[in-house]
Amino acid sequence: MRRSDICLYLGPGNRAQLETLLANRNRPRKLTKRAGIVDATADCVVSVEIKRG
Repeated sequence: MRRSDICLYLGPGNRAQLETLLANRNRPRKLTKRAGIVDATADCVVSVEIKRG
């Protein structure tokens, strides 16, 4: 589900940094969870969906 009223824009460089954080399994779990939240928000995913997932 997408929302147009709440969305975060990430440039290509920032998106690449997030993808690197998410792919690195040696990072602390809380850091990768936060990176996932930012990534989902940038994709305009509804916060309820982010919370579930």
